[in-house]
Amino acid sequence: MADRILRAGKQSRAEQRFMIKYFTAQDETPANIWTRLRRVHGAQTLSHSAVRNWYLRFKRDPNATCLDQPRCGGPAFARSRRTINKICRLVAEDPRRTVRDLATCARISVGSTHSILRKDLKLRKLATRFVPKLLSDEQKACRMDVSQANLALVNQQPLTLHQVITRDESWCYSYEPNTKQCSQMWLGRDDQRPQKARRPRSQRRVMLVAFFDDQGCIHHKFVNCTVNRFVYTGILGRLKEKVRRACLGMWAPGFGCHHCLLLHHNNASSHTAFHTRASLRESRIHTLPQLAYSPDLAPADYFFFPRIKKVIRGHLFHDLPALKDTVSEAIHGIRPEEYHAAINNLPRRWQRCVDQAGGYFEGLRHLRPENAQVANP
Repeated sequence: MADRILRAGKQSRAEQRFMIKYFTAQDETPANIWTRLRRVHGAQTLSHSAVRNWYLRFKRDPNATCLDQPRCGGPAFARSRRTINKICRLVAEDPRRTVRDLATCARISVGSTHSILRKDLKLRKLATRFVPKLLSDEQKACRMDVSQANLALVNQQPLTLHQVITRDESWCYSYEPNTKQCSQMWLGRDDQRPQKARRPRSQRRVMLVAFFDDQGCIHHKFVNCTVNRFVYTGILGRLKEKVRRACLGMWAPGFGCHHCLLLHHNNASSHTAFHTRASLRESRIHTLPQLAYSPDLAPADYFFFPRIKKVIRGHLFHDLPALKDTVSEAIHGIRPEEYHAAINNLPRRWQRCVDQAGGYFEGLRHLRPENAQVANP
């Protein structure tokens, strides 16, 4: 359709040139010639300047041609099979080439190059996805095995997620700089992009140790040292007393019982020490497996601590008590529904880990949460 319209337009312009040549020979003025053309061709009539230029040309040379002369230039259709193959070879040699570089090498326009990349080759340019660690095949297999075991446990006992208490620790700094995303602001088209000096995090810090389940934060404590096995067992004792006073009904022997407490923590040295494991056995606390380098499978890493750090980022605390009060207020400000959603999101994440054969899945658009087998709590 577009080709027919283009050919019709070229024929119309050629006919008008013949008419201009005829009326020029009849000693008509350019204004009268344009008026006559307007009556015949309507909206497709040449402009006043074009009619005058052709009038002057035929006045100088009555034998001048009315047709376009052949001229050099780019190909009429740049997206040919030869050009597409050339772009494909260039991309295969160096996938980091820019569109402008590819257009220069192929001697076509940037727009045609972009159309070839998008429409013909079906390519898209993505940045490298950063992951916590480049996992080995053995680590991926372990992640998949643990995820399958946890999924089987949840599917067999639907109330298991109500028994899970997640535990983790993280450093809170007196000053932690904002991320670039936190510094975004709405600006006008002509406004300059603001600048901000890069500041390091402060040396003053405190360790936050938190325990939470699908109803809220059960216990949190601030310590000024690294958590070792002795500090951890002391914190576990206080956790046990808090759970008992809260009458949560989770303290009963037997792993398969609905009133059993499941502690979900990672495999840090303070968690896997003999002293810690003995204390857990004495307290009849069972653990839910959690592997290292797996922040995408830990609610504390993908939900709890990011919420806390978002509150304190960009603020300077002159003393640790002010920092502790702000962190405590941020913890109390998280609604129970958010804890419930974070814990109940674990089966979906385990399923996505299995679908990726143990690899990291965050940031992959094609994964759909609906494919997961979520237990009904």
